[in-house]
Amino acid sequence: MLAPHVAALAGGTSGQAQLAVVTLLVGGAIGDAAGWFVGSRLRRRVTNVTLRRADTVGGSLVTVGAVLLVVWFLALNLVTGPVPAVSRQIQRSTIVRGLAAALPEPPSLIGQARRFLNVLGFPDVFLGLPPLPAAPVTPPTDEEARLAFDAAAGATVQIVEPACNLIQEGSGFAVGSELVVTNAHVVAGGDAPRVRIEDGPSLPAATVVFDAGLDIAVLRVPGLSATPVPLAAAESGRGTSGAILGHPEGGPLTGRPAAVRAVFDATGRDIYGSEQVLRRIYELQTVVRPGNSGGPFVLTSGEVAGVVFAASTMDRGTGYAITSPQVRPLVSRAKQLTSAVDTGPCDR
Repeated sequence: MLAPHVAALAGGTSGQAQLAVVTLLVGGAIGDAAGWFVGSRLRRRVTNVTLRRADTVGGSLVTVGAVLLVVWFLALNLVTGPVPAVSRQIQRSTIVRGLAAALPEPPSLIGQARRFLNVLGFPDVFLGLPPLPAAPVTPPTDEEARLAFDAAAGATVQIVEPACNLIQEGSGFAVGSELVVTNAHVVAGGDAPRVRIEDGPSLPAATVVFDAGLDIAVLRVPGLSATPVPLAAAESGRGTSGAILGHPEGGPLTGRPAAVRAVFDATGRDIYGSEQVLRRIYELQTVVRPGNSGGPFVLTSGEVAGVVFAASTMDRGTGYAITSPQVRPLVSRAKQLTSAVDTGPCDR
């Protein structure tokens, strides 16, 4: 409960993450010290030998249980935390995986602190321990990646949203006349998004569809001249090749080769880290960076198979995209809408 208030004292996301972790650990140490102090005083009053033996045995069992509970609580909350090396060790730990299978999700006491631990700004893709990455697939050839990039380069846009005392940046892509798809977490908490196509003007937009659970938003952008790309009606299978496009770190339009390693249902959290949600996602063999959020995963056929929305905290070469069949109904609804909707509170 204290961690969010302490973390907010730092200016940057890295500093906030460090303060949040330190507060959690210091708070736990203080609680441990208080328990030891009270327990040691009580033990001095126990003079009966039998009671002392029972206390010793019982204390050993309680200690083992307490250590396992601490590991369960911290590991499952820090597995998507700010230190990739720690996240990888947690994910691969046999003990942690056993605890995760035997015990329920940790309590949401850390929920408010979670947003400070998420230095990349992506939503939680998984509840608890993420699955181990699927086996690698054959990457796209240069020609396949170029075909996919060329098909969507004219549709991919940069999105800037002044919100929550920050400038939120992300990517998106045109899917129809004056309609752009992006992630909900890119425009959350703001009401004045602006959309810019590469080497073009920055245009005001209105968020007409906002789904915090799926993490999809649809913007209406009057005067947008981007060439739309079609959303695939069906899912792509393992090994399907293409590219992801976007404006990582707010920079120029960039494309990266990408391939589907797996497609599955993922139970995670909404963009605020509060509600449990179910998404159908691709595990992509590619590098996703902040700013890629909302960009397209494009096939060599020119169809958009998914919307990039997150990166693995343990494997730099793994990203995640929301499958296009889930996005199509939102785009159909957006075609009839012109008024801006509420984009909720800030997600950070």
